[in-house]
Amino acid sequence: MLKLSIKQLVASHWRLLLLGTASVALSACSGGSQPPKASSSAAQPVSSVASSTVPSSSAMASSSEPVISSVSSMSSMVSSAVAPSSAATSSAAPSYAWTIEKIDCDFDDGFSGDAMVLFDGSGRFDGNFFNKTFTSAEYANLSRPGNSADYILSANVVTDSTCGWDVQQGTWLKKIVHDNGMNQHSNGWSRLGFASGRTIGDIESIVLELRINSNLSNIPSKQDLLDALVPTITADQVDQLDNGKFNLAITLGNPDASGPEVRAEAYLEIDQDFYRDEWVRVTIPKDTLYFWKDANWQKTPVDAATAYLTTPTRIALNPETKGNGSAPTHGYTVRDFYGYSQWGSNPPNPKPQEDFKEMNISIRTFEIRFNTAASSSSASVVASSSMASSSAPVPSGPTDQARIAAGEALYSSPNNCALCHGANGDGESAQVIKKAINNAPDTATAYNQMLEIIKNGGGGGMPACQPVGDCAEQLTDYVWGALNMNALPATGGASPSGPSGGDNGGSGHTADDFSENFEGVSGTTLPAGLAFEDCDNGGSSFNITGGALEVTSGSNCGGWVNLKALENRASAYVKFDATLVSGAQGNKWFMLVGNGDYTALKEESMRLRIFNNDLLVWNVGNFGDTLSPEIFSPGADATTSAYSVGDSSCFELFYDNDAKVMRMWKDGVALTGLEMTGMRGPFQDRWYNSFSDNFTPDVRHVHLGWGGSQGATMRYDNITVSKTRVGCN
Repeated sequence: MLKLSIKQLVASHWRLLLLGTASVALSACSGGSQPPKASSSAAQPVSSVASSTVPSSSAMASSSEPVISSVSSMSSMVSSAVAPSSAATSSAAPSYAWTIEKIDCDFDDGFSGDAMVLFDGSGRFDGNFFNKTFTSAEYANLSRPGNSADYILSANVVTDSTCGWDVQQGTWLKKIVHDNGMNQHSNGWSRLGFASGRTIGDIESIVLELRINSNLSNIPSKQDLLDALVPTITADQVDQLDNGKFNLAITLGNPDASGPEVRAEAYLEIDQDFYRDEWVRVTIPKDTLYFWKDANWQKTPVDAATAYLTTPTRIALNPETKGNGSAPTHGYTVRDFYGYSQWGSNPPNPKPQEDFKEMNISIRTFEIRFNTAASSSSASVVASSSMASSSAPVPSGPTDQARIAAGEALYSSPNNCALCHGANGDGESAQVIKKAINNAPDTATAYNQMLEIIKNGGGGGMPACQPVGDCAEQLTDYVWGALNMNALPATGGASPSGPSGGDNGGSGHTADDFSENFEGVSGTTLPAGLAFEDCDNGGSSFNITGGALEVTSGSNCGGWVNLKALENRASAYVKFDATLVSGAQGNKWFMLVGNGDYTALKEESMRLRIFNNDLLVWNVGNFGDTLSPEIFSPGADATTSAYSVGDSSCFELFYDNDAKVMRMWKDGVALTGLEMTGMRGPFQDRWYNSFSDNFTPDVRHVHLGWGGSQGATMRYDNITVSKTRVGCN
């Protein structure tokens, strides 16, 4: 007899009432931590110490303020802290050192210090969302399975119905059972880097304003969990697993690192029965964070003195379970309690169906505030609020979007700014800077200062901008407006122009670029610039039909279309749309990259492989156990993406042989686990061990097609080779 899923046990009206309680965790993919809790059998409240201990409201950054800014007050109206009702509290309740309070639409605490503003209160944010493929079979038990778009966290701005604020809204997903061992954090948010010159010791507090949206949330209660999961795990383990609360985790540092990197995290709990559909402010003082190092399933504690000297490498928000209920918290799943390996070798019978915590929230602001002493001693890295007042009104000429797009086209050219400063301004090959606005020797505290640096060249060997049209203005618009999220002045870069030396055609690409959309073409004759190879003469074939190119493999070696435009190019962007029409999981791949001396199609080329659970990895046939990312390691799945039969996606590859870098994007989202730099990164041990640490990107060819199983078909469209990034739109 099969067990029902947890959601089948929950009454249909539960989602409207949200009778359970909720937890918000500030931590990482691994979960977060908090001060030790009372016994999990006791009712858990959500509030904390008196709100007077720490400022508990943030002034919203105005639309003209930078990401790292001096935040100024908006009003003096402050809502008093609201404690949970007596029904929601318990005499055995834990005492948290963070605060939570309901806020009204005019709420502001008058904070005027320095802060790293990550969500600024006007719909803008600094960082990236990640999402899994919610149409795959592992997500069949979602409460809204026919509406997979409901679960995709995106940059789209939503207007809040209560206060009219522009916010980010989405359903954050955490697996409860974790049956397949992958994607336990099915979406989330992260940002690389930290405020330049800052350390954990400079932090005063972390401030988060959010709203739990009850009509789109589905969080199993404690009783639901007991009914569905015992005897797979014990009742005591269910107590440790989750309290039926809303959990969200923050980590300062890379949550997936497994070495000595010091990280900081904290868990919060919010009673959604009391706080649902209302805006709340959560304030977490620095001294309540939990500090740790080593793997996220170990979490070796680190003393505060050591942690305070650390500059975090990353900031992450992820959906979570309660975890084991004490510091450190790991965000456990049912599989963890049962036995991770045992689940595969001797699974429970009956096995509980996969289920999720579906937590729909709106986020208005997310800030890391710095203490006054740190502000006075680190003036060189924090931008003054005078920048906001110096910004002029929105220009009547080219739109901000057009100006920034023009600058991005120049910046992203591999021979221009991105080569040293990185695709997102975070520094790459030479790690020259993280944000141009904040780093010496090119420090700029106003738009015009940055314009002069870019126009005339800055320190560290940065050359002057070679003028093509409005080159300097366009680059400044992008760095100032996009990378540092400041309002643009009334004048600046005008219409887009090509990179220095480019011969732009009508398509916006340079003359030696290649673009093919297969419109008006059909049959078995390829357009110029493409060549077909039937590997091992195994009977593979291609056909152009319906405005797209279909490749069908006749053997495991496959059939491949060579992108001839890449020949003898040291650097390029490759973009294509692909639909996996048919194919088996496991031994299959649909892009080959010839690297260095290893260019033979059959066994030497790098294969973009669809691996276990349909996750994308790099693999080479004749170099041992090559795999990047190493998806068997906890957290590695978050650095790549699934690609299943029936999926249609846009893929982008960038390589620069001089800079020794290779990157991949899927549907505009960077797949960091597929990035190659010649130096081993997270989840790349197996790859670099196989090559004895002697691997650097050196691309010689790129082929699209299918290999690894015969009879499979891939459909390609909109193939582009270009000097600058075209993007998926």
